[in-house]
Amino acid sequence: MQEFLRIANPCAGGMLRADIHRGDTTLRFADYLHVGVECEIAASIARDLPPRERPYDTAAVVAAIDAYFPAIEIVDDRWQDYKAVDTPTLIADDFFHAACVLGAPVGKAAVGDLAAIAGLMRINGAEVGRGRGADVLGHPHNAVTWLANALAERGAWLRAGDIVLTGSVVATNWVQQGDAIEVSLAGLGEARVRFV
Repeated sequence: MQEFLRIANPCAGGMLRADIHRGDTTLRFADYLHVGVECEIAASIARDLPPRERPYDTAAVVAAIDAYFPAIEIVDDRWQDYKAVDTPTLIADDFFHAACVLGAPVGKAAVGDLAAIAGLMRINGAEVGRGRGADVLGHPHNAVTWLANALAERGAWLRAGDIVLTGSVVATNWVQQGDAIEVSLAGLGEARVRFV
């Protein structure tokens, strides 16, 4: 995704609780300008990770996670030409984020190596992309650790109950009205959304 957006480092955006959907979801296509979907592994934060003197290491961050979800991030390209938009503006835009759909949670103890998890996206039953957890900064935990430390540098932090989308394992796919999207992550399950 960094290559797709032509940025040299990880970046993050915020999510509103009202835009987090659970289970099979139907959304109105007309509510978006140019809607796309991404296949992600989401992590549930079980305890606060407040700022501290030394950065968090991955072990400390993983200890704060209690579950994972298969997830679809819903993105909306609100720009005439996103390639002409600078990184600070993309940050202010929450990097196209519009919503997300979470499948059923899977407890951390029941999940194997996230880096090895294979992800697959289908639109209307046809495969449109596949990848694995390692495609996200080498490991999805690296993304959560980066976020915990990036927030701490600004005096903010991940809090118990927060959901973190770790990054897409496939390139963004743009959808049309009537499309049905399914992502499948081995060992985590599926998430589904339809645009009507």
